[in-house]
Amino acid sequence: MLTDSQIEEVERLAATAPDGAYGDLPLIWRHEGATSYIDLDTSLWQRDLDPDGRLLALACGARIEAAVLVLSQHNVSVRVANMLSLRLLAAEGRAPVAILLLSGGETAKPAQRMIARRQDWTVPFAAGPVDLFGWSPDRARLVTDAPGRDLIADLAREVTKANAEGVAAQIRSAAVVALHTSPVEMKHLDSGRMLYRLWLDATGLRLAGRQIDALAADAATSDLLSKRYAVAPDRRLDAVVCFGPTDPPEDRSGP
Repeated sequence: MLTDSQIEEVERLAATAPDGAYGDLPLIWRHEGATSYIDLDTSLWQRDLDPDGRLLALACGARIEAAVLVLSQHNVSVRVANMLSLRLLAAEGRAPVAILLLSGGETAKPAQRMIARRQDWTVPFAAGPVDLFGWSPDRARLVTDAPGRDLIADLAREVTKANAEGVAAQIRSAAVVALHTSPVEMKHLDSGRMLYRLWLDATGLRLAGRQIDALAADAATSDLLSKRYAVAPDRRLDAVVCFGPTDPPEDRSGP
């Protein structure tokens, strides 16, 4: 169903999705007619950092959502079958991540235009005021006040193992820190798809970002943030991402 050039485009752009703590997460793709199979080398699972596979599932979900959006511009509709499980990850070799069932009739989704523009940023953001243009995502709590950013920066310093001071400084410089939440019953792979949409929303506002997995992965810190920012009992905190501009104020003309 997909041409060779479409397959190359899907795999290339999906690989640009944020991987969080995994840094670079190569997925194994196989395309057969109207079905695409996505597998993972289980040796990539970082058991010490990610014992329940949650961060891995979020990263896989982001890549799958990128693929879905890319395919939409070719009028391809996608139904995603989530195949990821902790039991299969624990085995040596390859584990299935998802199966994409393709059909026609989709219309291009505007978010796909943001894929190539999305930026990971690992140093302090540019100073100056930022207009969020009323951005209010329904799956995230947005922290924009300085005391709130300071609190999250202090927590990050405590739980981040590498470059803790640099991470804290970047959080303090952010225009907004987004606490991405999802229903407790939602699979983490599906939450990762929604997290990617949050990234693209921020990209549309000309904001780069950094995902700080340690904040959501540490149970005590996650619980503290959930209580501080009134995350409902039927939702869980899955990810924390700080967003900010990389260009000077005079170059910011809007989304």
